[in-house]
Amino acid sequence: MRKRERARGAGLCIVCCKDKARRSRTTCLRCAQSKLQRKARQRARNRQKSELQHIVQAHERAGDTARDYCLYEIAVQHYQDALKIEIISSPDRLRIGEKLISVFSFSGKPGEMNAVFDRILPEILCDPERAAKVAQLLLKKATQMWRDSKTRESLSVIQQAIQMAELAKNGYLEIDAHFKMVSHLIILGRYVEIPRYLQKIESFYKHYDIPVGRSYYASRAQMAVVSGKAEEVYLNYDRALAIAKKEGNAHNISTTWNSYSLGALSLGNTELAKSCEEQALLIARQSYILWLVPMNCLGYADILRRMNQHDMAHAYLLEALSYPGTTPSLQRQLAVIGIPVALQMNDEKILQQCALPLTLELAFQSGEAAGIGPIASAFSQLYIARGKRRKAQALLHRAVQVVQDIDLGWDLPLAIAAHGADADVPLARGLLEARCAFPNFKVAQAHLSLVDAFIARRKARIDIMQERATCAVEQFEALHWYAYADIARTLLPVRARVHEAHDIVPFAHIKTLTGRERQVAELALKGLTNRAISENLSMSVRTVESHMASIMERLDIRSRYQLADVLDEPSTWS
Repeated sequence: MRKRERARGAGLCIVCCKDKARRSRTTCLRCAQSKLQRKARQRARNRQKSELQHIVQAHERAGDTARDYCLYEIAVQHYQDALKIEIISSPDRLRIGEKLISVFSFSGKPGEMNAVFDRILPEILCDPERAAKVAQLLLKKATQMWRDSKTRESLSVIQQAIQMAELAKNGYLEIDAHFKMVSHLIILGRYVEIPRYLQKIESFYKHYDIPVGRSYYASRAQMAVVSGKAEEVYLNYDRALAIAKKEGNAHNISTTWNSYSLGALSLGNTELAKSCEEQALLIARQSYILWLVPMNCLGYADILRRMNQHDMAHAYLLEALSYPGTTPSLQRQLAVIGIPVALQMNDEKILQQCALPLTLELAFQSGEAAGIGPIASAFSQLYIARGKRRKAQALLHRAVQVVQDIDLGWDLPLAIAAHGADADVPLARGLLEARCAFPNFKVAQAHLSLVDAFIARRKARIDIMQERATCAVEQFEALHWYAYADIARTLLPVRARVHEAHDIVPFAHIKTLTGRERQVAELALKGLTNRAISENLSMSVRTVESHMASIMERLDIRSRYQLADVLDEPSTWS
């Protein structure tokens, strides 16, 4: 200040204190020009900032519009473009980041939301005023960890979400957090820990006077499935569906139908399971929930596979593979369902897409008992088909040491009884015996009969093997699990494989088939798939399927694989 006062008194510029000031001014020409340039640059920066802010807002509005029209991939792109702009403010980044996480859940690439979590959570994790927001984000992160096969690690994240919800004193959030914990404990098979969380949820409902929600009934239904209480399963799922439909959330409706399907399948109600899965797939398609569509396609393909409709299962498997992007949980399902179907259809290309070794390791990493058994049995089938019996036995041994509950993992004891090491057979059989102790054990009993048939074959007890296999055929036929009935038939003598209701169809009956049907039946007997038959006879696959349905209706059989049991050799037909 003293320097400037001296410069002013000497008639010099008060900025540089060197050059002479202009007439009636306190600064020199050079400093005045520098000031004008600085102001111009500042105005340019302000204009650029304003323009960029307008771009952020435009991307956000475009993303919102795309989201409203269920164009989730486009919404993701707009929100990501908005977040890439460097001048974006912290509140804007948080708001748009939450929207991006939300649409990622519906897009085909939910795994990409991890980068958004890493960017947003550190900013607000230590802010007690945003505890509710942190809890919501942590619950979404836990869901993504399940998709990434990190279910076991997700429990600590959910516990942190519970603490943040308590800090926020938000009853709704506390309920959501406890339900997330229940859901993940069910997936992990840790049923002993679940009642205390359910009791806490019930106390929340009473304290806050909140109507019982969809998640409560869905959790109760899942617990009833484990204990085999069919009436409770159906009642609670019906209530959960009614609430989900009233809320109008397509994602919740689809996932509830899917869960209902799994419960019905576990209880042996195959037709209901198929119907529920059809509803789940329909809603996912209508709402463009891109990651749910392939998951539901695979669930439907699994039911069709059990019903011996491998051609249709193959078609839904191809549809699931056609969707862009994948997650470890989806890749696990592709392996569990895709490997058996691809082996049955001799589709080497699909087999390479589904049988990724990393998927197997991720399944064990997840700690999910319901996932380890099915994927281990699927890969063991692949190893056996490729002549790697010891590798298959090592994998089955590793799986049976981990799996404590057999629910929805029925193939594991079958694989061990058929191909596993002798030492593992009692453990595998024990899992089925434990399940048979509960009500509605039809599925477990059918598998136990087939396991006993395989055990008898190991001991060369042919009479017991045939007796148990015959029993398994009847039980699987009653469940409509015709593929498993056919497995049991392979343990019977050729003539004994025919179902009691069938005899060899006489020559006169064969003549009732049309000429085209006889051609289709002849190629089917040679082991050709519907697609191969269509190429041989120059007709569409749909036409072949129609002919096969007509043939099975005329011959009173349920599966194309029973043709060899009920028809004479084609050479005798003319």
